[in-house]
Amino acid sequence: MKLSPFVLFLRLSCIALILSACSSGQSAIQATPTPLPEDPGLTELTYTVDQGVIERVIEETARVVPVQSSTLSFGREGVVSKIHVAIGDTVTSGQLLAELKQDEVNEELRKASDDLDAANVAYTNAAKLNGKLIESKRKAVTNAREALNLLLPGGDNDVIQAAQKKLDEKQRDVRTTDEDTATATDDAVYAITTTTNALIDTQFSYSKAYWNLDWVNRYGTDPENPYIFVNGKYIPNVLNAEGRYNYEKAFLSATDALRSAEKAVQAAQRAVQRAKEDRQIKIDDATTAFEKARRERDKLLAGSDNTDLRDARTTLEIAEAELASAMADTLSSEKKTVDAAKRAFDKAQKAVADGQLIATQAGTIASMAIFEGNSVSAFAPSIEVADPSNVEFSASLSADNMKLLSEGQDVEVRPVTRPDLVLPAVIRRLPAPYGQNGGVLGDPDQTTRFTVIDNKNFALVAGDTVAKVTIILERHENALWLPPEAIRTFGERTFVILRDADQERRVTVVTGIKSDQKVEILKGLRLGDVVVGQ
Repeated sequence: MKLSPFVLFLRLSCIALILSACSSGQSAIQATPTPLPEDPGLTELTYTVDQGVIERVIEETARVVPVQSSTLSFGREGVVSKIHVAIGDTVTSGQLLAELKQDEVNEELRKASDDLDAANVAYTNAAKLNGKLIESKRKAVTNAREALNLLLPGGDNDVIQAAQKKLDEKQRDVRTTDEDTATATDDAVYAITTTTNALIDTQFSYSKAYWNLDWVNRYGTDPENPYIFVNGKYIPNVLNAEGRYNYEKAFLSATDALRSAEKAVQAAQRAVQRAKEDRQIKIDDATTAFEKARRERDKLLAGSDNTDLRDARTTLEIAEAELASAMADTLSSEKKTVDAAKRAFDKAQKAVADGQLIATQAGTIASMAIFEGNSVSAFAPSIEVADPSNVEFSASLSADNMKLLSEGQDVEVRPVTRPDLVLPAVIRRLPAPYGQNGGVLGDPDQTTRFTVIDNKNFALVAGDTVAKVTIILERHENALWLPPEAIRTFGERTFVILRDADQERRVTVVTGIKSDQKVEILKGLRLGDVVVGQ
């Protein structure tokens, strides 16, 4: 029977598949397996319980900064015209460091100065002219009075002369009373100033005594010398009973002094009021007596119809009225002009001063944020002046760390360039509210400052020297410890996997001090125990 090509192809394909399967089976039986290496990631790390020193420390990076420095800024905005110093220059207190373009404000100051000079000259001239006018009117009154006396019946005597003399006396009394009472009032007002100043001084003393006693009650140490240096370290200067009594006595004395000062101010204020009332009463009495004497004299003079006498009376009255008018001129207009010119001058002078940077302390230019030709804003920090001869380390610590520290605490400083060198130091200042020497809450400077006790001839350069500051919070000798990788936790349980021969079991442990490299084992393990890592 003849097969078709398609059937013949199918039969040949089946035979080929059967032979291939048989060949594969023989190969699988005869092949030798290749051994695979053990996976390193599956190897368990083990740790041995060791014994030694373990510490809980705070480590921060610190930089050398000056102890005393001041940051200066312009009091107004403008364009920097001239910088007279460079970074590193030595300056003295009061030295001009830089200034803004001052052409416009200098012109305003010159004009204000000229206006003030002119106003002062005008006031002086007006005062001189008024003085001359008063003197002239006084002479006119005197001449008119003498002329009238000559015309009165009896000449220099009789009733009219006596009345005139009395009138002169009363007029002098008015002037004398005015001057004397004005002086008494001024003295009373000045007494308020002196008693107020004394009250301010007393308030300051009271505040100091109050806070000193508050310090003593809070901390038990001397507020003026909280720490003393004993046996190479600072310890609290605790007050004894006598010391505490002295601060309590000082506070009571300050309280009594404050009350007395307040009463003195009140008494001075009452004295001013009485002086003003007394002045008005005495002036009124003197004026009333003067007017009465005038009426008595006028009655005598009015008893004659003589034309010359009548003219002489009229002339005297006019002269007296002009004298009174001249004496009443207080030059108020000229004074207002002087006051306005003085205010304009002070404003222009302040504008010039606001455009200058003046060193407030001697030192070295530590930093500069301006250059000639650039625009600056008012009160933007521009130049920092520092004293490079007195430096310390500065670091920014977290609030959680600062809560654990105190001023006067010992620290170790290791310069980055000399990690083998350990410089002993103490914490000089913690920012408020963590320390007493850190200013007030909200102070922009929130750094912690460290004073080096012995620099061991290592140069500390402000802005350049960087170091690691180590603060030991707790230290245990001969402590058992393991690396953190050997400790396990589940929920609130802390445990390790202890390997004993070929067996492993979980062991609960109690831990103590923890650091990045070590964890103290207080309970649960012994020296030399082997623990399986995580």
